[in-house]
Amino acid sequence: MTGIALSTVADYIRLCNLPRAVMPSTEEAPFHFWVPAFKIHAELFLTLIRRMTMFQWQGEMGTGLEGLECHPVSITAGEAVESLKTALADLAADKRNLLPRLGDIRIEARETLLVYLPFRAKGGELIQPQVPLGIQRKALQYGMNI
Repeated sequence: MTGIALSTVADYIRLCNLPRAVMPSTEEAPFHFWVPAFKIHAELFLTLIRRMTMFQWQGEMGTGLEGLECHPVSITAGEAVESLKTALADLAADKRNLLPRLGDIRIEARETLLVYLPFRAKGGELIQPQVPLGIQRKALQYGMNI
């Protein structure tokens, strides 16, 4: 990323003015955006980026998906990267300072990784308990038609 300092979790905490203390560990921890790999309406898409990026998943990342019902991927890695500037504008606490500089900010993916997060079905929602995060099943169905 050029045009803005956002390489560590501490940079992210400061940019978003999060109610978290900047610790030596956050000054060293690399920052990663988390973007849904499926289409969904814009407001929920940004909400999911905000929540997952804020959480910075620390759970295990296994490789076994056998027997699991997985929602299909419908966004390419390139499309996910294209969404990051919009997400950055949404995430920033001081929008008056960031928005005029948005044209000078360049975001390029060094690496992308597809990660399936486990959700539990509960009524009309899918719940990710560790984040916590919920997605309406109908919103996912709607996204399949976008």
